Amino acid sequence: MQRIERFSRIGWLGVALAVTLDTSITCVAQEVGFVDLTQIVVRTQLRHPAPRSDEATDRRGGGGIFDSRHDNCDVPNAPKDVGALRTTLVWLDRDKYAVGDHQKFEVRIENVGSVPVELPFSPHLADLQPVDASQKFGYSVMRVEFWIGGTRWEWTSSEGEVALYGASQHPGTMLTMHPGEWVRIIGTGIITRPEDVMRLIRNGDAVNHANAQVSIHEVETLLTANAYAAISRAVCPNRSQGPSVAIKLDELR
Repeated sequence: MQRIERFSRIGWLGVALAVTLDTSITCVAQEVGFVDLTQIVVRTQLRHPAPRSDEATDRRGGGGIFDSRHDNCDVPNAPKDVGALRTTLVWLDRDKYAVGDHQKFEVRIENVGSVPVELPFSPHLADLQPVDASQKFGYSVMRVEFWIGGTRWEWTSSEGEVALYGASQHPGTMLTMHPGEWVRIIGTGIITRPEDVMRLIRNGDAVNHANAQVSIHEVETLLTANAYAAISRAVCPNRSQGPSVAIKLDELR
């Protein structure tokens, strides 16, 4: 009888331990970041250094962004970085828009993989620039794109894109998202005419859904008095999307 009781206590201890572990795992799954970009005046304008004596000062802004890795992470057999993210469009301010309307949306980005993922999570790119504006600097950028689509197509533009920035040397600008955790972002954009698919629309394929997707790049930028140059590398975790949201779009013709 005594032996049976001893094993019974061990059994109950195992059950209690399992419950404790299960509770701790549940507690990890939580929201770890939120930003409402419609309530923030973002600082993204970068400073140009003073011109050198041999530089002209009557022009500014030339340059370009050069991709050192294919930008489309969804092409077949594209190499994947560590991690897995799921982007879900969870809310729109309405379900019917016209071309030119401002739309407000909320997305949820969740770590659905088995390892932590680092996300840039500051709206202020300008805060990442060194005091010496002529110094090359690196940062990460996460873009959240708002999509509209029909039966046979999906389409997006920069008018429906918001961005967050970060760099490891700037505390508070990068966010570590552990498995099961998520962040929420509220942004806004402008509904534009999807010219590339107007032929399909004229043939009866109407806009009927919206969604969102996230992309992450590592960027190195160098500015002079008159120009800038940037090298961008796409970071490609495994990506997925939540279910689309039904919408209607008027005044396309």
